[in-house]
Amino acid sequence: MDRICYIDQRCEGIYDQFKPIKFQIGQKVFSVGPPGYLVPSEDIAPDQPGMCIIAFQPSPDVASGSYQIFLLGDTFLRNFYSIFDYDNHEVGLAVNVSSDKWSKIENATSPLIPYLMVMGITYLSCFVL
Repeated sequence: MDRICYIDQRCEGIYDQFKPIKFQIGQKVFSVGPPGYLVPSEDIAPDQPGMCIIAFQPSPDVASGSYQIFLLGDTFLRNFYSIFDYDNHEVGLAVNVSSDKWSKIENATSPLIPYLMVMGITYLSCFVL
């Protein structure tokens, strides 16, 4: 399990020790609670059971500081239903019904902080279904 952030406990027992992770895209804030980003090790590495893996991982480029991007991959997208409209260069997102107990979409209460614009998706319009 080289280069994977993990906790040597079962995920179900530590959800209350973690806060939701929030991503602001445009004027929307996408919140993913601990059950949406803490993954049992059995799901990824069946030979190493009993641990909890933090599924959001830094990109090697971001960790080295050479690129200003953050990829919103499967850990983010499995919590939201997504529609990719290539013709209009838009992405539509709605809370996935299987994640609605820990994921939500809210209106932003403050302007987009420039640092958060490194998410790669900011070049697309984003609409909420």
